[in-house]
Amino acid sequence: MRIITFLAFKGGAGKTTSLCLMASVLNKRGIRLGLIDADENRSVVKWRNYGRAIGAWDEDNIKVYDGSDEERLEAAFEQAERDQPEYLLIDTHGGGSDLNQLAVLNSDLIVIPTDLGTGELDIALETMEYVMNLQKAAEVDIPTGFLLNRVQTDDAKFTIAERAAMEIMKDLPAFAVRIPFSKYYKSMAGNGPLNLYADYLRTHPDSVMRLRAPQTRMSLAQAEPMVDEILAALTVPELA
Repeated sequence: MRIITFLAFKGGAGKTTSLCLMASVLNKRGIRLGLIDADENRSVVKWRNYGRAIGAWDEDNIKVYDGSDEERLEAAFEQAERDQPEYLLIDTHGGGSDLNQLAVLNSDLIVIPTDLGTGELDIALETMEYVMNLQKAAEVDIPTGFLLNRVQTDDAKFTIAERAAMEIMKDLPAFAVRIPFSKYYKSMAGNGPLNLYADYLRTHPDSVMRLRAPQTRMSLAQAEPMVDEILAALTVPELA
């Protein structure tokens, strides 16, 4: 079981979106997953509940665990050890906390999502500093990288501020693949995994809803390179 933690000090940075996208792709590939919800907003639990409500959830291959405090997080790790998913993905609490320390220091990979906004990037850098200080204190070496999301895929459309932010990112450990703007990613929180939601749309009695199925599948396919790069980073300790 490999543990991947999505960490951000500020809400809205994209950690839940990144986790849910990765879970959707891996579920499409038939991979057993565990998801720990340690976010104070209970975002992953809500995502599961929305998916269940429309029949877009895989009870056999996606297990969700409560990690809302240290005791529950430890219990979640223990249950995941028994369930043996191939990957355990953790959606963390905002800010620095003992809860986040427990998640981070037991991870095989740490992903820090951010967009290119000046304030957002500053907070992402604070998050990275927090992770590096934790690792130094605990004498561990865990691959850690920034993941850009809600970012233009065409660099020519960047604003001056975004170009400046990208220059900063060039010197930082970051994944090459970006998560672009997409209404399908934005709405995913209320629909369950994208692969299962596409199946739901395909058989929907409303023709307008059925029309959205191909684009939903295409949006999922666009996330495949991101997932592949994150998985590859599990074997690259020098990422950070």
